[in-house]
Amino acid sequence: MPALLFLLSLLLALPVHAESVTWEHIDIPARFSTPKGVVGVTLEAVIARPDSGGPFPLLVLSHGTPREADARKTMMPTGMLPQALEFARRGWAVIVPMRRGYGLSGGAYAEYSGPCEQREYIGAGLESAEDLREVVRFAGTLPSVDARRVVAVGQSAGGFASVALAMEPPPGLKAVISFAGGRGSRAADDVCQPDRLADAFEFYATRGARVPMLWMYAENDRFFGPALARRLHAAFTAGGGRAELVMMPPFGEDGHFLFSRGEPSAWLPTVERFLAANGLQARATPIPPRPSAAVPAGLVGKALDSFPAFQRGVPHKAFATAEDGAFGWRSGLRTLNEARDAALATCRKFTAKPCRVVSEE
Repeated sequence: MPALLFLLSLLLALPVHAESVTWEHIDIPARFSTPKGVVGVTLEAVIARPDSGGPFPLLVLSHGTPREADARKTMMPTGMLPQALEFARRGWAVIVPMRRGYGLSGGAYAEYSGPCEQREYIGAGLESAEDLREVVRFAGTLPSVDARRVVAVGQSAGGFASVALAMEPPPGLKAVISFAGGRGSRAADDVCQPDRLADAFEFYATRGARVPMLWMYAENDRFFGPALARRLHAAFTAGGGRAELVMMPPFGEDGHFLFSRGEPSAWLPTVERFLAANGLQARATPIPPRPSAAVPAGLVGKALDSFPAFQRGVPHKAFATAEDGAFGWRSGLRTLNEARDAALATCRKFTAKPCRVVSEE
């Protein structure tokens, strides 16, 4: 066999590396100015990205704020990992940080905007933006990240923070995508001083928020309904901001959770169109998703019916069952041991029989 043909046959026989995405927990060192001086804290985060190639453009994905203050410490960056992986499959390095006062991030909660009757939204948004600014600064030190191209994406208060970030944009910020952006919802269809919320959006625009933006709200959003969304958009554009407002069809009982709980197919086409129109498409075709976990043998009844939801969940996750059909599962926890313990604990609530983990990742 000629040498060239022999070499070609060897190359063809070698295993081909299939593209995939990877993710990991990271700690982000950050510094903030306070009345007592500059304070250093660590922000909890995850990063997701393609597992080869790069450097990749940066997407900072920002979480919302629960109505109940006690819930802030229970939040985890893996809560937005499904959305992060969708962007990573499309060629982005995605960092999901927990801002100060959330999850395991250090520092005191910095986003307090006052009592409902005296809301001061502007400062709260700017404090949130400082956390995002520190994330962008840190990302610029990572060899896998191209911080010359940055997109800020946020849900609810995270969307509000992303808009505020654009007032004094960090180097490289090219666009903002806000899903149901806002603050101050204390109950369904009840927002504290919505006029001041509109004023905050106008303030950010008049002070320099000029990058192109996509704002997406659902028609049945119970935090920031369509009328308020249009009012916020009108205030922002009146101040000189550039934002495309897209009203999405109703989603579930509360469209506020379209991005965080809906299927990606509900929002991805609009997002991809916006990114492409602004020259921000990171790759031509998405990386194929990872294969779903195999269905365990012997799974029946409600456990079998629930397994597809488990398959769609993100690591770390575990599914536990008992011989009488009881089951429990958890996904998106910080460690696999936490996922196992949580799945077993849930299963044991419904049976006196022994529970065992039958699937995990």
